[in-house]
Amino acid sequence: MAAFVAIQIFWAVTWCTRPWPSRRMSLAFVIPADIAITAMVLLDASWLLALFGLSFFSMLSVYLTFFDGPKALA
Repeated sequence: MAAFVAIQIFWAVTWCTRPWPSRRMSLAFVIPADIAITAMVLLDASWLLALFGLSFFSMLSVYLTFFDGPKALA
């Protein structure tokens, strides 16, 4: 959990202090986020964490569709 929080803080600081991210930088954010969410959901099988994972995967899908286009989801 602490590693997940550290990764998200890194990305928040990076995006707030640097210019608009490129598509490559955007995918560099999404891929580790997907891996971290999947690991968190698989390691702790509580329904509350699974609900968090579902909502976060949904937010990532909306982000990808809006900023990178639907081809990024394929």
